Amino acid sequence: MFLYILQVKKIIFCDIDDTLAKRMRKISKKNIEAIKEYTKRGGKFIMATGRSIVSAYRFQEQINEAIGKEEEFLICSTGGYIVDKKNKIIIKHLIPNDVAWRIFELAKRNDLWCLFYTEEANDKRGVYAKSIWFWWILKMFKNLNVLKIRDNTNLTSFKIIISSFIPSKVRSFVDILNEKFANQVSFTLTNKLVIEINAFGINKASAASEIMKHEGVCKEDVAAIGDSGNDINLFDIVSLPIAIKTKNELVKQHSMYHVKSFKNGVAIAINDYILNE
Repeated sequence: MFLYILQVKKIIFCDIDDTLAKRMRKISKKNIEAIKEYTKRGGKFIMATGRSIVSAYRFQEQINEAIGKEEEFLICSTGGYIVDKKNKIIIKHLIPNDVAWRIFELAKRNDLWCLFYTEEANDKRGVYAKSIWFWWILKMFKNLNVLKIRDNTNLTSFKIIISSFIPSKVRSFVDILNEKFANQVSFTLTNKLVIEINAFGINKASAASEIMKHEGVCKEDVAAIGDSGNDINLFDIVSLPIAIKTKNELVKQHSMYHVKSFKNGVAIAINDYILNE
């Protein structure tokens, strides 16, 4: 048994939405059981999500209850910050206020929706948004307070989301970001309707790397599970990247395995590819 424990990946970084769970739904029983078995064998299961701590922690609580302890880390806002088991932010990377406002003005000019994950909003268990659609979706599915952007609002942000129902508008804004903010922010085209923007050089991979360094583990000791564009950089720094039911061809290309069913997909990934590696 001791030798078997040594063979298990020391860390799994796992996305939440459309990977571990669907929106407001609970993590499935089989996913929970697989995570419990993995941690029992010595592994650390760390969620890496685009969500804020407010909307991510209910999933963390489910895992903590199942494994009988509190996991040490949670990556939020696509790497914008890392919290410890006491929900304290221990590492953060912020987009400056002036840069965030310039992005906001350009997004408005191009008729795009904006969402700002700021420190102030975090303290108020919410986000700043400029869209009726965002107001509805955040209230319904993310359990967040939606705060109104005013002329004096400090938009210093862990992360910014830009979105539209028109893919061509989103693609055009990617060109604007490349042209005007190339060395000021990093961004990911999460899907054809959503851009996630972080401080320069920051993403899920950068946050995971900081945790790996803290834990003294190397690429060979780590797996990652995800489904979208913001998981690609994470896949590239681990030895066992696993995609969960995705139509994104780039995500598939950067994964070693593709679980074709979302239902209990994390359980399949852990049981078939990680515990039996």
